[in-house]
Amino acid sequence: MLASHALTPWKEGANPLHQFNVQLHRIRDVLHFSFEMSGSLNCLAVKSLKPKAERMRADELWKTTCMEIFVGPRGHHEYIEFNLSPSGDWNAYTFDSYRKGMRPTDDAMIDLETVELTADRFRMRGRLQSRREGELSDLLRLPHLEASATAVIETAANEIQYWAVKHAGEKPDFHLRSSFSIELE
Repeated sequence: MLASHALTPWKEGANPLHQFNVQLHRIRDVLHFSFEMSGSLNCLAVKSLKPKAERMRADELWKTTCMEIFVGPRGHHEYIEFNLSPSGDWNAYTFDSYRKGMRPTDDAMIDLETVELTADRFRMRGRLQSRREGELSDLLRLPHLEASATAVIETAANEIQYWAVKHAGEKPDFHLRSSFSIELE
C-alpha cells in the first residue's frame, strides 16, 4: 500500500474545507505522483488541461496554481525541482545547493496521465522520468532519496496559498532541505 502524505497550508485560515494529499513512489528510475485535493474548490484558479501536443516546458509556473516536487539524494546538497501546472505545462530545474546553480534539467520527461477538476475534487496524476542518460536518470537510480511535495494555489480572488507536506522555514520556502520529509527508497 502506498503512503499518502497530507499537504497543509502555510497560513492558518487557508480554506479549512480543503483536504490535500500526495502520493510519491519510485519504481526503478521512474517517479510516480498523485496529488488530490477535496472540498469546496469553486474558489480555485486552475487552468484547463491542454491537449498533449500543446503542453510545453514553461518558466514561472509557480506564479499561479502549480504542484511541485523536490527530490535530492540523502546527505547531499543537490536537488531537482519539478513544476507541474494543471494546464499540462511543466518544468524541471537542477540545483547544486540551496537555491544555487539553478539550471534546466534537460533530460526530464513529465507525463501527466490525469488532471481532473470538479466543484469538490482536484486530482493530478503522472510520472517523472528521464528521456536519456543524464543527471536525472543518475539521480533517480540512487538508493536513498529525500523528497518534498508542495503546491502553490491561486484562488479566484487572486490570493496565493502555499501548501506543503512540511513547512520548515519562517516563511514559505519549498527549497529548504529540512522540509524534504518523504523518503524514496
